Amino acid sequence: VSLPQRKPRFYEMFSRIRLEQGGYLFPERYIHIPAAQDLVQALDNLQLIRCIQMLRDTERRNSPLRFFCNIASSTLRDTN
Repeated sequence: VSLPQRKPRFYEMFSRIRLEQGGYLFPERYIHIPAAQDLVQALDNLQLIRCIQMLRDTERRNSPLRFFCNIASSTLRDTN
């Protein structure tokens, strides 16, 4: 946030699961399940796609926003 207007300047993106009751399930509660099935890279890929979509939307509005995308180190090392 930049002051004095309190406009957002940065967004941090991380995966979470939306619950039917309206809340969210955060990664520390479920990440052991995809990790055990070697699916963390697939989750990171979906998150990166969503990040690109948001970047395109902000570019169309000429908004000076920046995004931080949390992904696993194993995804960064993936050569596929």
